[in-house]
Amino acid sequence: MTPTSIDDYLERLHRELRQLGQVDSRLIDEVHDHLADAIDDGIRRGLTAEEASREAFERFGTPEFIARSSIREKTDMRNWLTAVSATLWRWKWWLIAPTIVMAVGTSVYSSYFLPLRYRSETVIQIMPTLVRSEGQARSAEAGEHLRQVTETALTRWQLEQLIRDLGLYQTERAREPLGDVVQRMRRDIGVVTKDASSQFVVSYQSQDPRLAMKTAERLAALFVEQNLRQASSNLETTSQFLDSQIGSLRMRLVEREGQLKEARAAGHFIPEADVIAYDVLRDMYKAILVRREEARTMEGIETRSAGLQFQITEPARLPERPVGPSHFGVTAAGTVLGLGLGLLLVGMRQRSTLSAA
Repeated sequence: MTPTSIDDYLERLHRELRQLGQVDSRLIDEVHDHLADAIDDGIRRGLTAEEASREAFERFGTPEFIARSSIREKTDMRNWLTAVSATLWRWKWWLIAPTIVMAVGTSVYSSYFLPLRYRSETVIQIMPTLVRSEGQARSAEAGEHLRQVTETALTRWQLEQLIRDLGLYQTERAREPLGDVVQRMRRDIGVVTKDASSQFVVSYQSQDPRLAMKTAERLAALFVEQNLRQASSNLETTSQFLDSQIGSLRMRLVEREGQLKEARAAGHFIPEADVIAYDVLRDMYKAILVRREEARTMEGIETRSAGLQFQITEPARLPERPVGPSHFGVTAAGTVLGLGLGLLLVGMRQRSTLSAA
């Protein structure tokens, strides 16, 4: 008998599952959703509600077929799980032994051969200049400025000097080229921006917590010093540019002034355009002289605040806890690896047994 509605179909499915002793509300809900979707699809294709329902029921099959199929799937899954459990129990020591060996081995390795690492951090505030407004120290500008300072502060020469001064990487320096040691140091250095680029953190990792703190202090001082050098360099470039412009304008002004004096002495007529050109040249010369004097007057302030100023707000501290490696994490990874190896061995053993049979 063909069901007349979804409720009729589900009622028959529920009754059949109950007779088989396998009532499953989740299965009934899934069948309801699929039937409703199938009927809606048929109606969208132009079928009537009755035709769409009949087509959906025929496509799904009878409730008795759905109930027996679900029981068969559960039985197959139960049989498969039983077979897998029996196999694992039969070869349990092939599974347990590699897991224990790898767990113990990685635990010993992490405890004795992976040295603890300590990280010390210094927070540096990026301050706007004294001669500019706060709004000009935008995050994009601060980020680009920090990138430039980082490139010049962490050059190979600077890092080699730090390595020698602080006695870093003594073991590595004995067996590796200095260039490889510098690359190792770059990996141990961290420069991370925070608070929308208004601050950045300079950090350093080392096996020795005191050495980590001293190196972080030196790195922070290096950033501040390099920022001042870059500011002074910019001022020097501006001063040189102004001096060159003043020299060029002075030569032109003296030349034009001499021409006008000669013309007046000879009693020649001087066009108004020549007089205006001379006045313009003289005004330009005065303006650039004023700019140079202003630059010299502000040089002391600018040297301390040109560009963006770096100010250490949180000095480096002696780290109290290591940041790695995680002995638990290493042991857990070894345990998982050992378990995977054990499963592989069990599978190979079971296959060879079946082949022999």
